[in-house]
Amino acid sequence: MVDEQAALVFTIPFNLRAQRETEVLFPPPDDSVRDHLVKPCDTYDAVRLLLGQRTLPYETLTKEWRDHLRPDKFPEAREDLYNDVVAEATEEFLSNIRQKHEPTWEKGGPTSIDEHAARCEAIEELENLVRVIDPSWEMEEDPVRPIEIMLYFDEAHELVQRKAPKNDYDKTLYDVLLSVFNDFLPFPIFAIFLSTTSHIAYFAPTQNQVRSSRAAASGHLQAPITETPFDCAPDFLVIPGKLTLKEVAAVPFMAKFGRPLFWSMFRDIQKNAEVFQLSSSVLKTARSKLICDTDFEKFFHDPGATARLAVADVRLCLDYEPRRQQNQMVVAELVASHMRIAYSVPRHREYFRSGYSSEPLLAEVSSALQMIYPSLLTLFSQAAALQLQHWRTTHRTTLIDTLQHHMMNGLLNLGERGEVVARVLVTEAYDRAVLRDHLRNHDQRVLFSLGCRVTTFIKELFEDSIAQQILDSRPDNVADGLTFHEAFKDARVRFTHFAKLGDGSVASTDGLFAAFVRGMAFIAKTGQAVIDFLIPVLLRNELLREEVMTGILVQVSRRRTAGSTAACDIKAEDISFFSTSDPFTEDRRPYCTMELGVQPAVSEPASKAKKGARNLCPHDDTQTSPSRVDIKQAGVARGELRSAAEAQTKLVHPRYNIYAYGCSGTIYKGIMPEDKDTYVSLLASRDLLSEHPRSSDRAIAAVRRLKPSWTVGKECFHWIQNTSLGNVVDDEEAEGIVISQYGS
Repeated sequence: MVDEQAALVFTIPFNLRAQRETEVLFPPPDDSVRDHLVKPCDTYDAVRLLLGQRTLPYETLTKEWRDHLRPDKFPEAREDLYNDVVAEATEEFLSNIRQKHEPTWEKGGPTSIDEHAARCEAIEELENLVRVIDPSWEMEEDPVRPIEIMLYFDEAHELVQRKAPKNDYDKTLYDVLLSVFNDFLPFPIFAIFLSTTSHIAYFAPTQNQVRSSRAAASGHLQAPITETPFDCAPDFLVIPGKLTLKEVAAVPFMAKFGRPLFWSMFRDIQKNAEVFQLSSSVLKTARSKLICDTDFEKFFHDPGATARLAVADVRLCLDYEPRRQQNQMVVAELVASHMRIAYSVPRHREYFRSGYSSEPLLAEVSSALQMIYPSLLTLFSQAAALQLQHWRTTHRTTLIDTLQHHMMNGLLNLGERGEVVARVLVTEAYDRAVLRDHLRNHDQRVLFSLGCRVTTFIKELFEDSIAQQILDSRPDNVADGLTFHEAFKDARVRFTHFAKLGDGSVASTDGLFAAFVRGMAFIAKTGQAVIDFLIPVLLRNELLREEVMTGILVQVSRRRTAGSTAACDIKAEDISFFSTSDPFTEDRRPYCTMELGVQPAVSEPASKAKKGARNLCPHDDTQTSPSRVDIKQAGVARGELRSAAEAQTKLVHPRYNIYAYGCSGTIYKGIMPEDKDTYVSLLASRDLLSEHPRSSDRAIAAVRRLKPSWTVGKECFHWIQNTSLGNVVDDEEAEGIVISQYGS
């Protein structure tokens, strides 16, 4: 960003990154400047050398100066300039300017002779530099004046972490540098401090915390600026009906979304061969930045916990509690080293809001980082593919284990664990389906952004016999509907990552058209809708537009009681899901609703009372399924959906309605028998009893006898004779699936 603005404003760049970090970050630091902050110097001589005797327009000067300091064009120019500047900042130089400015020094005043001489010399040299850059400049009092010189300090936290010598106010080098810039206020100079670390409160503290009396008197300081460019590539506009699936899955197209970092790399490339070669390089760059490892060719043997979390977060769009101190440290590391975006810093500066926005390219490399298949030797490059194979071969359950680790340590939002597990299941099913489709077609270059068939997705999400039942099912709101397989035989699903909705207005086929172009699924706003997330589906292999879009609408629910099933009754017509649909035209696009009851019923003893016990809940006549997979076709009352008469006068969209309950390999294809305990642990309630350190029946009964809450059972009601409230029976958790069909 600051490099691009250097083409518009004369800019002097400084990278203050510590030497210890240079092996993992780019660009390299300006060591000499970092080690010896700039003192009065003749920087303007370098400008004169560049100009010679020419007089250039300001716009031309800024671009030539920027090119002069670019390491790819003049590799040694920037380093030589700064080394010369630092070399001049010697004791001999200070002695010379001390003699020069001693006549204007007020002996016994607030500043020493050295400070006075340095300030006067710096102001004099700055004025000379400004006049070299713009000979027409004059000193004015006008507060609104154009900026002539821009300085930026990248990795500025290096200044914050170092205390200034010989000061009684605990000031840092950053404070000292700000004091220097205060002396430059009359000049058209502007400084930007860039940092990816969490020292936000120090860079711009609240008024009562500033370490400078001048800053405190000037009012509130501007909070750290997080409004950085995003989705700003040239020719960015997407026109419905102009793009194909293959085109939106191309690396140069995906690079247009998100930060300028990636699309700017394709800006000057014209030939197809160069585009193909650069695509591989861009993917490697994205991968290295996401996992914070710049050695593109080495295998990523043992990724740290934060790198794994970053990959999971890009795919799943996780939520953290920002006010927890330990969480702030983890999130700060994600922002500093793993491409997480800082959205906003509140006025109080106690924490910042951040997240992974929709960046298809980053999601693509995240997808690849989780796959293991040997056939992926054709992906990106052989080295990258072998690395991915090694990662997942040695740690097949990386994604779910990462979530369990951070759920247990309190980083992730416990209230959304069911939704997160559901997103894991559909994400891993999607990844397997993409490989199944494209490796079956012997594709030489697999990108997860290419999507997969909806039918393959169903086969990879559910256990084989269940998947076949779904593919053979018919809609539950129209008579004589096509089977699922027939209705979606040409349909494709495409989502490499999830993104949050701010409200329900985007939950439509218009919104899913946009989502399909970016390769994302939508997460509904918490507590706002009956739908938890929406997956975009392209019905036919045609040019992308709203008219060929539909979706899979997913609700994640907790069963009310052990073994109970729920009634998923999401109607597209009620939520205006089909944007351009006219109820009296032949728009019969199908859609699918799923209710994934992955979370078991809340362990409430009241739900286990014998029939004689008084039930405080409304009567529920839902039949309890047996403790096994029980695939049914549930009859749905037509009055609740669409009557035959209504179907004749008002066309409705065929709905394929699926309810799965349970979370094991008997339902979901991706859960191996050895994985079930991990899922159970991840989905378990985090209440007083579940977190008690002694989990034996005797220990739990003793805690219940303390009566932290009143529940059915002898622990609470042992003191009443002959009461049914003291008797409890156990219900088994059932697993199965209900496929709702019309009139059955």
